[in-house]
Amino acid sequence: MCARIDEQFDFMQAMALSAEYGEYNHAALKKIYETFMDEAVCKKVGADIYARGGLQALTANCDIFKHCSPLADAIPVVAEQAAVLEYYWDGIGGFSN
Repeated sequence: MCARIDEQFDFMQAMALSAEYGEYNHAALKKIYETFMDEAVCKKVGADIYARGGLQALTANCDIFKHCSPLADAIPVVAEQAAVLEYYWDGIGGFSN
């Protein structure tokens, strides 16, 4: 788990996020990052995460991406781009931004 999550969230919330992560979701979020948040890739990955773990997994992985991807350490105008993922995932399985 990234240190940023552990510092900004209480222990139980950090554990809940950690439980929804894993190798599959790490690879999926990495693909989003490596394709520069391509809309089609983001939507496919979101649908796949939802199919595997439901809304809880989708929400947790969105939070992980926003707080733990390399974008989170960028200057604010770049870091805010991570929020675009919420826009792309809006409506997947009831996800709302």
